[in-house]
Amino acid sequence: MKFRNAVITGGSSGIGKALAKLLVKEGLNVVILARNAQRLEEARREIEAARLNKEQIIETFPVDVSNYSAMESIMKTLTERGRPPELLINSAGVVYADYFEKIPTEEFKRVMEIDYFGTLNAIRAALPSMLSRGGGHIVNLSSAAGYVGVFGYGAYTPTKFAVTGLSEVLRQELKPYGILVSIVCPPDTKTPQLEEELKMRPQETSAINAGASVMEAEEVAKIILKGIHAKKYLILPGLMNKITYLLNKTPIVRWICDMTVASVQKKRRST
Repeated sequence: MKFRNAVITGGSSGIGKALAKLLVKEGLNVVILARNAQRLEEARREIEAARLNKEQIIETFPVDVSNYSAMESIMKTLTERGRPPELLINSAGVVYADYFEKIPTEEFKRVMEIDYFGTLNAIRAALPSMLSRGGGHIVNLSSAAGYVGVFGYGAYTPTKFAVTGLSEVLRQELKPYGILVSIVCPPDTKTPQLEEELKMRPQETSAINAGASVMEAEEVAKIILKGIHAKKYLILPGLMNKITYLLNKTPIVRWICDMTVASVQKKRRST
């Protein structure tokens, strides 16, 4: 990989941490960002153990990605230290799954602030350095819920559609400056976030997602890294995910979702 420095938001767990481990094995310096300082320190030790050589720098910054000023300060600090953000991976995100009418207003705002504005803030903060160097690669983690609307994701799906739309725009705008953009739409992935989501998910949501197997974070990370090397724009981990993406261009996916929801609700009424 031509880059030497990577910054990963949401790097203390899940896909972000798995990517950090893969990148240090390729010799990159890696900075991971997340809110929880203790988890960051635990992740840092794991990542250091996987690095190619002891000269590689593994650094952590506890930060809320929804705070633009804080993100801007971190990116400036890294640039001043001679380790500008060349590869930016936006993996930070949260999920809130429930029936639309039960979702509190503050949850709609919270999820949008972290999932969309957190991604936007990281990009805006890193972009000046990339523009001045004439190159870089931005990788945004959206979701399968970023291209298809699913029951129960009234707070989550709009944020991921927004990330997908932003990536489409930036791919066009930044290409002339030598800056690549990739969008990743993973299916359900075994992460701490998924564990929390499963506690609140409506039955209908689980029934719709039951058709696809849950992927391991390490497996998803390997597919993402392969896509980065290939300079791919759209990265779709998992065969069923790819099939769903293609079928979503037809009415078939909406028909399957409607039938699944109707089946779950019919069983509920009969019990």
